[in-house]
Amino acid sequence: MFDKLINGNIYYQAASERSAKLERVFIRVPLGTGSYSYQGDLNKNGIADESEYILDPYDGEYIQTTLPTDELFPVIDLKINTRWRIEFDEYFKQTNWISTALNAISTETTYRVEENSKIIDTKKYIFLT
Repeated sequence: MFDKLINGNIYYQAASERSAKLERVFIRVPLGTGSYSYQGDLNKNGIADESEYILDPYDGEYIQTTLPTDELFPVIDLKINTRWRIEFDEYFKQTNWISTALNAISTETTYRVEENSKIIDTKKYIFLT
């Protein structure tokens, strides 16, 4: 009876993979050609930390780039997509004023989720618990 009224589909895909962590690196360039300036070792740890670089578009002598590290981390790639369509004209074939009004109405709803996550417990993530 209602098999023609509502139709739709559900798409679900989950995959686990390993991905390298990206690390920000600052590279020295000629003065005035960079976007960042180094403020010195502010926390006295002997390492140039990311927080010690400030944005300086005019007198900068460092540019920022990202490099992958050697260490790989587990990553879950999840994709969910659903589409539902309701068409009243497929259900109401009578010719009274209610069916005439409802036959002019149809609706379609689409919902899509794509996510990459580093959650350790993959079962909870894949089964959406």
